[in-house]
Amino acid sequence: MSNAKSVVKGKAGAPAKPIYVPRGKFTVEQAYQYNVTEKANKVCKLTVRKYVESSAAGYRIVKKNGVAKKIRVEKILTLLDEVAKKETAGRPNFLYVKVAGAPAPKVAKTPKAVVPAVTATVPVITTVVPDVTPPVVASPANTDPVSY
Repeated sequence: MSNAKSVVKGKAGAPAKPIYVPRGKFTVEQAYQYNVTEKANKVCKLTVRKYVESSAAGYRIVKKNGVAKKIRVEKILTLLDEVAKKETAGRPNFLYVKVAGAPAPKVAKTPKAVVPAVTATVPVITTVVPDVTPPVVASPANTDPVSY
């Protein structure tokens, strides 16, 4: 007999695979071919299409239990006004390009030790000079019988 509280359910599905985008102008089909042939990254065409379109829009829509949610993603691609030349009828091949200054895809890195920067500090010596001179008190005439 097993205790129901000790059963741990894993997450469904395979872990997410990284998607790579080619340099310069590209279409979704070219991005898919780049992942499959050059990077030997086994992903499906729909995964690449969703990644490219959501990276250009800055968000993606995820449905969970019938409720659609808008999830914000990093906008690293730009949809160009140009369309790739296509001689057949159907949906045009939109061209995408990486945004200038866009960060590279995040890769898990090992944390580095933080070393504090050593700066040469020179101690500053300040002297305080009083602005007021002590008052001079005039002594009364010598009334003491003893003279010095």
